[in-house]
Amino acid sequence: MELLNWEKGGHGRGKERFGRLKADAETEESFRRCEELSRKAGSNFLKGFRFLEPSRRKALNALYAFARITDDIVDEDAKSLEERRARLGRWRAATERVLDGGRVEDPYLPALGYAARRFGIGRETLLMLVDGCEQDLTKNRYETFSEVRDYCYKVAVTVGMAMLAIFGARKPEAARAMESVGYAFQFTNILRDIPEDFQRGRIYLPRKWLREFSLPEDDVGKGVGTRPELRRVLERLGEEAWKEYEKGYEVLSHLPPRAGRSIAVMLGVYREILVKIRKAGYDVWADRPRLSAAEKAWITFRETIRFRRLNR
Repeated sequence: MELLNWEKGGHGRGKERFGRLKADAETEESFRRCEELSRKAGSNFLKGFRFLEPSRRKALNALYAFARITDDIVDEDAKSLEERRARLGRWRAATERVLDGGRVEDPYLPALGYAARRFGIGRETLLMLVDGCEQDLTKNRYETFSEVRDYCYKVAVTVGMAMLAIFGARKPEAARAMESVGYAFQFTNILRDIPEDFQRGRIYLPRKWLREFSLPEDDVGKGVGTRPELRRVLERLGEEAWKEYEKGYEVLSHLPPRAGRSIAVMLGVYREILVKIRKAGYDVWADRPRLSAAEKAWITFRETIRFRRLNR
C-alpha cells in the first residue's frame, strides 16, 4: 500500500519530481480560500506553519482545509445521516476528480490537487483520510485498542504522511516516527473530546478496556467524578499517547530545519494539552482542556529554542 510516493535519498526538495508547476488564477484563489479557512479555524495543527517556505505553507493550508471540511461534513449534526453520507460521497468524487487532474467547482479542492501534484502526495493517502471520517458515520464503538489505532491511522497518520511529502522527507525512518506523531495527536484529541463525542453517540475508548473495570458504556457520559474507574481507562490511553510522543520526537532528526521547527512546535502544543489533561486528573467533563494564546506563544518560543539547540 503506497501512502507516500517515496524516492531514494534524504530530505529532497519535494518540487523536483514535478518541476516548477505554475498555478493558474483559479488555483491561486483556491489557495487564498484555504489560507483564510485555516486562519479562521485557529487550530493547534497550524502552530508552526509560519516557519515554512511559502510554497510548503500554502500546501499545508490546502491539506488542513481538506481535512477540516471532510471532518465537518461528517459532524454536521443538523443534517441527517443520509444527507451527510450523500454529501461525503460527492466530496470524495470531487476529490478523486481533482487528484486525477480534472476540474471541480469546489473552491478549496483545486489547491489540494495542485499541492498533491507539486509535492507528490499519494492519492491513496488522501482518500484514506476520507475513509476514516466516513467511518464515523458507520461505526461508533470499538472493541479493541487495535481497532482504535486503525481508525487513528486513517484520520491522523494519513495527514502526517501527506505532510512528509510536502516537507520532502522521503526516508522510511521519517515515516515511522511520523506515525507516532499522528497517533499521539489523535489519542490526545480522543481524550480531550470524550464528552463531545459521547453526545454524538461515539465512544472511542475500547470496549475491552471498559469491561475490565466493569464500566457500562453509559458511564462514559458521567465523567470521572462519578465513576473513578473511568479515570483508570483514560490514564491507560494517556500512557499510550505519551509513549507515542516520545517516539514521535525522532521525526525531527529526519526533517529539513524549517519543517523540523514547525513539527517541534506542533508536538509541544499537543503534548501540553495532554499534560493539562493529566494534571486535571483526566476530568475533561468539568472543563475542556485548552491553551491560551499566551501559553501557545510560550510553547512556540520554548520549542524553537530547544530545536535550535538540538541542531547546532
